[in-house]
Amino acid sequence: MPFVLLKIAAPIKRELAKDGKSIDFHCINGKTEAHLFLGSESSFEGPFYGYYDEIVSTLEDVAPWILTTSLLDAKPEDWMRKFRENGRPTVNPTAAVAYIQDYADHQSEPFDLVLGFSEGASVAASTIVHQARTHCLNAFKGAIFIGGYPPYDMESHRSLLADEDTTRIRIPTAHIVGSADPSRASSLALYNICDAETSILFDHDKGHIVPTDGKSTMGMAAAIREVRDGMLVARSHGSLVAGMPKL
Repeated sequence: MPFVLLKIAAPIKRELAKDGKSIDFHCINGKTEAHLFLGSESSFEGPFYGYYDEIVSTLEDVAPWILTTSLLDAKPEDWMRKFRENGRPTVNPTAAVAYIQDYADHQSEPFDLVLGFSEGASVAASTIVHQARTHCLNAFKGAIFIGGYPPYDMESHRSLLADEDTTRIRIPTAHIVGSADPSRASSLALYNICDAETSILFDHDKGHIVPTDGKSTMGMAAAIREVRDGMLVARSHGSLVAGMPKL
């Protein structure tokens, strides 16, 4: 199955291949040189590139607030509103969405899933929302978000939050969250804007990274397989957010 790959560690790919099903990975890197934060440097080799031009200049200013904020256990949407106030008020997703959509449009066959880490997850979500709003053929049947952020609105350039907007991502999604991630509230805010009936959460207990240890890799692969194989079952939105269940 074709699989758009925005940012991922190799162990997940190897784990997914163990069930014998063919998976093709396509990596779409960002085009703007960026500086990573929150420990991501320890997980990836540089250089690093981002998708949203506006974000690159604000990361170093925002990072200290994320690391010291007392809102880590606050409602995800409240955390995101504070995030807006402390360095990332608006982002224009137009160019990044066009970049991803153009890549998908020029492939010989449609993709099944899109996977994004951190900013890549936000770009993927923004692309899905834009396609749904414009009644375009959705390029993806499901999405995997790792340490993600909510999508950005194409007109207001503000992040879409569940208690401010009725927009929902209706395709199946898996949300990979680190309970030790200082920005984990952003992952939950992204989860909250997705359809609870077709979404699943997996907590790998680590920070803002794609973990490579065996236990985490197996859990992430299991979540991805649920989306891939269409075997998601209805889950309570509230219990998922509160309980952070592990697969």
